[in-house]
Amino acid sequence: MSAISYAKRHDFGIKQRFVRRYHSLANRALLTRGNLLLPEFSQLKTDIERVDYFMEILRSANEGKSLDDIFSKNYVRLLVKSDNGKSDHVSRVYLLHGMEAKEKDDYYMALYGLTKAIFHAATKERLALSLLERSDLLFLLGLYKEAIHDVKEALRVSISDCEVIAESKPVGLILSVNRTKYCYTCLKRCHNLLPCQSCAQVGFCSTKCAKRAKEDKRKGDFYPHRHKYDCNGFLPVIFNCLNAKNPKSIGRLNHTAYTCIANTKPRRLLQFICSKGKYKNINLGNIYMLFRPMAQTEGICHKLTSINFALLLYICLVFLLKKRRGHPAFFGIEHVRKGSPPLWNSSDYASVAWLNPYSNKWNSVEGTYGTMMLDFTVASVLLTYCLHLCGYPMDWTYSKSTRFSDKPPANWIAACLLYHLQSINVNAFSFCDIIRCDQVSKFEDLASPIYPAFSLINHSCDPSAILIASTKGVGLLVALKELKAGSEVNIAYYDIYTHRSTEERKEGLKNMFFFECKCVACENGWDDDNSEEKLKCPRCNLGLCFAEEVCLNCKSNLPHEEAEQMFRDFNVFVEYASRAKWTKEEKRRLSSLISKVHSLVSPPSRMATTLRMVLFDMILETLQLWTYESWIANFYVCNYFEESRELREHRSLILE
Repeated sequence: MSAISYAKRHDFGIKQRFVRRYHSLANRALLTRGNLLLPEFSQLKTDIERVDYFMEILRSANEGKSLDDIFSKNYVRLLVKSDNGKSDHVSRVYLLHGMEAKEKDDYYMALYGLTKAIFHAATKERLALSLLERSDLLFLLGLYKEAIHDVKEALRVSISDCEVIAESKPVGLILSVNRTKYCYTCLKRCHNLLPCQSCAQVGFCSTKCAKRAKEDKRKGDFYPHRHKYDCNGFLPVIFNCLNAKNPKSIGRLNHTAYTCIANTKPRRLLQFICSKGKYKNINLGNIYMLFRPMAQTEGICHKLTSINFALLLYICLVFLLKKRRGHPAFFGIEHVRKGSPPLWNSSDYASVAWLNPYSNKWNSVEGTYGTMMLDFTVASVLLTYCLHLCGYPMDWTYSKSTRFSDKPPANWIAACLLYHLQSINVNAFSFCDIIRCDQVSKFEDLASPIYPAFSLINHSCDPSAILIASTKGVGLLVALKELKAGSEVNIAYYDIYTHRSTEERKEGLKNMFFFECKCVACENGWDDDNSEEKLKCPRCNLGLCFAEEVCLNCKSNLPHEEAEQMFRDFNVFVEYASRAKWTKEEKRRLSSLISKVHSLVSPPSRMATTLRMVLFDMILETLQLWTYESWIANFYVCNYFEESRELREHRSLILE
């Protein structure tokens, strides 16, 4: 097999033998129901009913055997390890691939190949050889410290010595893509990653991060067991549990759903499902999110400078609702969301088990087995079995007639996973790093995290705020315009009105988020064709052509002198913005100009859009996670000069 073929298997779970055999088993079982399958399945109301229905079909088609009885644990583990485990042969293939890319001056692909060679090395000799090859490339790129470290590691391989390199505080994210460039524990960008000792899928920036990846929860660490239940070759299986032909995008969501359960202790999961322990008799009538109300009139850029370049838009969402308990997988989201979650904290499972899964919509979305709901159901049982094989405690012998035990029943866990597969596909956000050099930049996707509090914010195609991921994975909600007391905060789930037509936006939102957009931009047909700027009447806010002297509605005089000064200030600032250093004074200047445009010009406005993009660039530069690399242009140069379209597509699949 070529390096590209191995990369597709190891990075995205394509052609996983265990996944294929599981889906073959599921397909044969589902065929036994014939034409009754979809009508029967569509009648089921809750996730636990759907899981039980599928598992019963599976048992009936296999002489009453459960999934745990059908497959041999040792056989599956050996099969997964055979596909995804460490191998000197695979390491050699990646090594040659990396060396060939290096000869072409394709540094990104070379780093990818050499790091994968290190990940897959099964023997100390192969690991040492791969480390030495990567050190040569790192030296060429000017990463001297990393190159020296690789040389030291190669020399120490023979004596099995270990070194604590650096401390990196872990963040609450699961790295799903670009795993050859970032530490799996702390998400630090690192080009001399140390390979996991038990699998060939991830690496760590230090021995400390490697050790912490599988440790139990410690104080201040909200996301324990980061690599405890997806190691030993199971990560590609988890990534492509739906057996998709191109799982790159949805694979991150599958991984996030899996992690929701993997990072929750079995006892805590049982307590939440059964409303026991700390989830018993808790009624938070008022839930105050982790925010405070924002000052009424202060400019957003001024706020940015007052808290060390960390602009936080504070919201206060208050729920005055009756108490309802239970997991939506068992009682349905309509019942559960009649009340607030028992605990609202991003470190607690309760906050991610309260999001809307839109279960009534997934039954109408086409899938491999007929509907996406059925696809998710089949995948949820596979993910449950992966958890089981990786050591997560569960009871496969549980039936409806048995008594409650200390271990969650397998079908309960599958039902919870089915719920998360649905909800995360609608509620997950994107987390990325920006690689920069001069005027060139590249967005590196890392994961699809959940920010439960931010999932409650409504959409608008003309948003008043934006969500970005800063260092340490903290989600920051940043205002795009001045927000007065009582005004609604909204974000864009999809493209804003200047990027797509109204029809395209509505169709995209309906397909991906299951709602008909009725924001002000869609209701008034705003799009990029609205090119004419209109002066806003200071009394009635009617938008008028600049040629008008007075308002056609209320006969008020229009502020032409102020508008002309605004145009002059706008042209000067936009010309200067690309060179701005974003000092405190420049941020205040931008804030003042944004406020002036919003007060004098009626939306939609190209001026307001331009200033919003300037503000967005400033936010990315001062708050967003980003990395400077002097050789980023090499990525685009090598893309442009790639020999064939097919090779360009393969390169894009792996590196973007």
